[in-house]
Amino acid sequence: MKSVFLFFACTVLSATSLTAQNNIHFFQNDIQLGEEVVTGAGKKLYFGELDENDKIYLQRYNVSSTKSELRINVGRESSGRLVIGSNSSVSPASFAAKLIFTGNGNLGIGIYDPVYKLHVAGTAKTDILIANKLSVAGDYAGGLLELSAGIDNENSAIKYGKSLYIYSTNMAQPVILLDKNGHLTLGNNNSLTKQNLKVNGTITANSIEVKTNVWSDFVFSKDYKLPALNEVKAHI
Repeated sequence: MKSVFLFFACTVLSATSLTAQNNIHFFQNDIQLGEEVVTGAGKKLYFGELDENDKIYLQRYNVSSTKSELRINVGRESSGRLVIGSNSSVSPASFAAKLIFTGNGNLGIGIYDPVYKLHVAGTAKTDILIANKLSVAGDYAGGLLELSAGIDNENSAIKYGKSLYIYSTNMAQPVILLDKNGHLTLGNNNSLTKQNLKVNGTITANSIEVKTNVWSDFVFSKDYKLPALNEVKAHI
């Protein structure tokens, strides 16, 4: 086995222009591990190991003649991880982890020990988010779900996507509609309202408080002067 490895190493070095500086070897030509593999696993490139259960390597795997993978084994499932980051110097202590894949399948962005399938420290932006469940809480007090509805334009709120629509499963019409001015429409209705609350259906409540001092009861006063019909028409 040693003779085979030595022969392979000599072959690589003889076919490659190799220079060394400060214990860093520079290869001027391409390097290939193993022969062409049509299907199945190719050769592995190992990066040392602590024990039998801590193997870290790169490997090409051809699922079929038209589909291939680059497999990265990160060692132990419980503690191994693939870390992508940046280093401002040659010192390992200055390495800053940015993207972390754990052996158990969690992905962290800015989180070295992600505990969720996707764990992000910071702001995440996406054009489309599809999820079975969207939960706002977790590790941070005062969890906030923020939905931004686009540019500020005084034209139609529907046209410029400034309203929040919540649909039922049939996706025919929104069952909840909230526009940029805080007007809320409940029920199977896709039209905006000028009222603060508009309900297309029945309301059931234990109690409803109506404050009469905010209504326009002054129109019933004897001293109230009714506007002319053309004024009412212009107002409407």
